[in-house]
Amino acid sequence: MTEICVSRDGVEEEEPPSTPWVERVIHRTLEVAGCREACEVSVLLTNDLKIHELNRDYRGFDKPTDVLSFALEEGESVVLPPGFPRMLGDIVVSLETVARQAGEHDRPVPQ
Repeated sequence: MTEICVSRDGVEEEEPPSTPWVERVIHRTLEVAGCREACEVSVLLTNDLKIHELNRDYRGFDKPTDVLSFALEEGESVVLPPGFPRMLGDIVVSLETVARQAGEHDRPVPQ
């Protein structure tokens, strides 16, 4: 079973996209990627201020970005005991940047 943890920091709970929409996208992505085993993915929906801080601290870029990802399986993987889900990592999305980019490309913001 796949466990997806969607949280928000600096954005309203009702601000799109909805948690069910994010979960559907993650499930479909894992399906297309052929990931069939139990796994965990964390998604943080946030604002430009928070993603700017993370981008600066972890990548050395002193500016906001749209998406950051932190894979837990790069390099040496953590070996988990049998029965534990595969921990894929964290995804951080700036909803401010997503909305701005959607407007620039005449695309709707996912609901």
